[in-house]
Amino acid sequence: MNSETTLKNAVSSRSKAANFISTLSQLDRTMKLNELQVILFVAMNQDQEGGLTTNDIKGIFDLSSPTLSRLTYYWADGVSGSPQTGHGLLSVSIDASDRRRRLLRLTPKGEKFFKELECILD
Repeated sequence: MNSETTLKNAVSSRSKAANFISTLSQLDRTMKLNELQVILFVAMNQDQEGGLTTNDIKGIFDLSSPTLSRLTYYWADGVSGSPQTGHGLLSVSIDASDRRRRLLRLTPKGEKFFKELECILD
């Protein structure tokens, strides 16, 4: 690979990264890394056998219950009556076979948003 090709690849990668960050910042300019990690993990693992649960996220990222709850509300629809609303990218449902389990999936809005991000990175 010659230096011109290397330079073009580096510029392309930086441009993709900048577009990726710009798209994310349209949701929230103050987004924290753990907020981003959680939604990206859900997007990549929501179809695992048995479903992806809040306890899976809690264990993988070593989150406390209050932090996990805040992150779930952040990506879902927020807290009823709170001035801060969520982004509507995540749905939380009760597992029919075990009501203690909360299953996480992207909403149609979340699926669309992550397809946009994937297009940026392709």
